[in-house]
Amino acid sequence: MKPHPWPLIRGIELIGSRTGGCVIIGDSFADIAVPRAAHVAGIGYANRPERVGTLADAGADAIITDMTHWSNRR
Repeated sequence: MKPHPWPLIRGIELIGSRTGGCVIIGDSFADIAVPRAAHVAGIGYANRPERVGTLADAGADAIITDMTHWSNRR
């Protein structure tokens, strides 16, 4: 359970990757605390303006406010 990093680390192992080759996107403090603890990049998704500060305080590597342009990339 969040914020324990074990499930994330185990999932990365199961797909044969390394923590340095992964990124997690989340919209809460705990969603960013998990990748921080696992040495994985964490992108904060501020789906509401008041989330920007929370995600920054959690240590998000980057913060986005809209996923539309990400999902439309090919």
